[in-house]
Amino acid sequence: MTSNAPDGAKLAAKLGPRFRAVKPNKAERGLVQVEHVPSGTLFVAIPGGTFALGPSREEVGDLSRLKFEEDVTREMVEGLRGAKTKKTKVAPFLCARAQVHGSLAEAVLGKTGWALDEEDARAGIVRLYPADAAKLARAFAKDGLRLITDPEWEWVAREGGARHWINADDAKGAEKACGALYGAERFSRDAKPPATNGWGVWGLPWGDFVAEAKGTRRAVWGVRGGAAMLYPWQSDEIVMCCASYGYRVGRGRSKEQSSVRFAIDMPR
Repeated sequence: MTSNAPDGAKLAAKLGPRFRAVKPNKAERGLVQVEHVPSGTLFVAIPGGTFALGPSREEVGDLSRLKFEEDVTREMVEGLRGAKTKKTKVAPFLCARAQVHGSLAEAVLGKTGWALDEEDARAGIVRLYPADAAKLARAFAKDGLRLITDPEWEWVAREGGARHWINADDAKGAEKACGALYGAERFSRDAKPPATNGWGVWGLPWGDFVAEAKGTRRAVWGVRGGAAMLYPWQSDEIVMCCASYGYRVGRGRSKEQSSVRFAIDMPR
């Protein structure tokens, strides 16, 4: 993390009595962490900065060199060719280290959702429908929790704009990162890369709902990532591991499921 990262204790104090500072272990030295006590969600401080949002020529080139068996995947890659990057500024914020677990979803929604990383839906990361994701965000809005925005998610996945792939520098590394997730029964603060990225964020290849950067930032706008749900590579999932690739979730639809990752604005 950056040398000007806020102090964990001071940060928790600014966020309010429902937060507490979390001391990092030796492997996480330099990470500034706080916990939202009511939900048990761990957050890590993310630095702000400016980067090129969207698929770059280099990324499209990386994907184009891969061999895909299905026409739909080739069409997905071809569709990225006309996309343009946009210079985007991201303010410092707090990002949840992992997505919502089934136990929290059950406590708020009365149901757990589809378990991803283990058979026990209450203990593992779960995927939910868009309406449930928005309901979860509203449940903790009074404490400042919200859905991570589209630009914020890509900023974290790229680790500040440096990487083309989620948790990796190339497609092979992205596959290894997904494998690491499947080797972890549940989120652990002791998780080692590539299960976590360089900023201490876990589970990015699972896929997360993202909110539009404008407005309340509570409404579900789309999904980022998602490759790990289809591991070990059935065709288009490698495209989803491209850090810039995302797809929309139309309003009123209930067929798409993804994980819920919270974020918090950095207090002044």
